[in-house]
Amino acid sequence: MITMKRDTLEPGLLPVFRLFVGLQVVFFLLEGLHLLYQHKAPPHPLEAPQALAALGVILLIYLLWPGLERWLGTAYLPIALCFASIMPFAGQLVTLRYGAQAYISLAEELGLLQVFPLLLISWQYRFRVAVFFSLVTALVDHSLALWVMARSSPLDVDYTGFLVIRTIMSLAIGYAVSRLMAAQREQRRALRQANAELAHYTATLDQLATSRERNRVARELHDTLAHTLSGMAVQLEAVKTCWDADPAQARIMLDQSLTATRSGLTETRGALQALRAAPLEDLGLVLAVRALAESVAAQIGATLTTMGSKA
Repeated sequence: MITMKRDTLEPGLLPVFRLFVGLQVVFFLLEGLHLLYQHKAPPHPLEAPQALAALGVILLIYLLWPGLERWLGTAYLPIALCFASIMPFAGQLVTLRYGAQAYISLAEELGLLQVFPLLLISWQYRFRVAVFFSLVTALVDHSLALWVMARSSPLDVDYTGFLVIRTIMSLAIGYAVSRLMAAQREQRRALRQANAELAHYTATLDQLATSRERNRVARELHDTLAHTLSGMAVQLEAVKTCWDADPAQARIMLDQSLTATRSGLTETRGALQALRAAPLEDLGLVLAVRALAESVAAQIGATLTTMGSKA
């Protein structure tokens, strides 16, 4: 079963499609002017490039219409490709009233126009779609050629052989482009998978870092606050025991408990300060340096002075 449905367009496909159609319109307009002003008999009638230029303008408007891609969804590109594929046949049908010679001459020239839709199909879809496109266009072209030759005198032209060669070349081109795009899609899939694994690895590292930080915080609090509180509880129990028997010794032990409590409180504040965010992020450079200097001065018992103040 042949299907052309894909959820997303390949990157860069639509800009290339629009550029090709625009160049095609310009080419047929210039060819029409050339046929109009040349002195010898043209190989095919003037109506052909005019019709192809008009069809190209219609297709270009379709491709540039804002919001049309979103409205049509997955049918947007197949419609444009079908229109681009029909355009050469429409140009050839214009020459029917001029006989088989003019038809075949134009058909051989316009056969090159089928290459670009083939490239886009191979770019966007699988190889079997390119095979289907090549066989259908060759069958339609051959049927039209037989019909035109049946209406007029036979030609000494092996148009069937020309179509066979063109179809074989189309299949080769479609196969090459499809293989390249399949390899590119596989690389993109592998890259997405690698990015997902990297994101998972990063999240795991973040969780591990958070767990390590929590363990460090627990150790800091245990070494400062818990140690201080447990020591103070023991000393207070001792004070309570000897308060009535030896009040002087109880007061000495109470003073020691207060000293240990203040020391533990200072250590606890230092530990909590170290757990905060970086001072540069909170205070800025000037205030961060000042806070660091005040902290060092408090630890060593020095007096901090600022520039311009008296010692």
